[in-house]
Amino acid sequence: MTKVDFVNSLPLDMPAKEVVARGRKRGLAIAEQYVYVIRSNSRAAKRNGNGHAETTRNAEFSVEIVPPKNGSGFNQSDRSFAQHALNIGLVRAAEILELISKIGLS
Repeated sequence: MTKVDFVNSLPLDMPAKEVVARGRKRGLAIAEQYVYVIRSNSRAAKRNGNGHAETTRNAEFSVEIVPPKNGSGFNQSDRSFAQHALNIGLVRAAEILELISKIGLS
């Protein structure tokens, strides 16, 4: 069972801390923030009747990438960035982005 399947198998009203605790008991290392991301993406997939969401696939899970509301859509660089973030893990990707914003990257 993947982390996504595990999170989606639990009730939406279960607090993220409880999801993390139950996951830990099953040997899954899940961050609270990741629980929120999975639930958000699952809700987006359910309301994806308008064809505006694109899916980036990873071997472990899929994530809905919803284009910006301004209608500009996503380009190949955006999709590539999302795939790399999924490959290294969302927590690590967020850490890298935070470092970049603090020190800059030239």
